[in-house]
Amino acid sequence: MGGDKPGPNGGYIKMPGTYHIELVDKGNKYIVYLLDISMKNPTVNNSSVLLIFVKDIEHKISCKPKTNYFECEKPNAGLKNFREIKLESVRNKVKANFAIYTLPLQFDK
Repeated sequence: MGGDKPGPNGGYIKMPGTYHIELVDKGNKYIVYLLDISMKNPTVNNSSVLLIFVKDIEHKISCKPKTNYFECEKPNAGLKNFREIKLESVRNKVKANFAIYTLPLQFDK
């Protein structure tokens, strides 16, 4: 599993630090899993996620923790004209670099 195939929850995987991030597109929202090095054990404890939608300006959305993932609303105007998503995260007090997702989302070839 990696950028070329779906993660354990069917999403897009990045590894911007010592853990994996899985971004799952659910239509009007995104689900974000902060996974360990083995791509298991998602957690929201001592963790946070911020999505930054980039076009001419940046549109920031704080994500809400749920049981073992974060829920992030998409901008009201949808994703039209946005070029990328920069995902800022902290997993169990460990901050990673930005995970950059180019829009539209697609798996690496």
